[in-house]
Amino acid sequence: MARVMSRGRRRVGVGDMDRRITLQRRRITEPVFGESGYGEDFEPTINVWAAVYTTTGKVLFDGVGQDIAITHEVLIRFVPDITSETWIELEDGGRLDVAKPENYDERGEFLRLLCTHRGSRERGASAA
Repeated sequence: MARVMSRGRRRVGVGDMDRRITLQRRRITEPVFGESGYGEDFEPTINVWAAVYTTTGKVLFDGVGQDIAITHEVLIRFVPDITSETWIELEDGGRLDVAKPENYDERGEFLRLLCTHRGSRERGASAA
């Protein structure tokens, strides 16, 4: 009788991270006197190496029942203060909004960031 041994799942490695990204903190700015809309400002916090993957068919539901289409998964080394208010700027100027950060494998080594593509910084299409 042949015995089948199951192979473990491949773990992420530092060598998989081949793209430079910039993690940014978003700040809401007060409107200019006489205007009605608030603005937003992005403050770069850190540059890190990442593995960036596109996804299809993933949807998250937030606390008020809205669905959020997930377009990218980003894997980085663990950074403790990443939240859903963090944004990512890619090398080509594209901008991703982090919808959900996850502690990958619960080891505190890597973060898996589920993100939504928000356009390009140059085209102004990334307004939330």
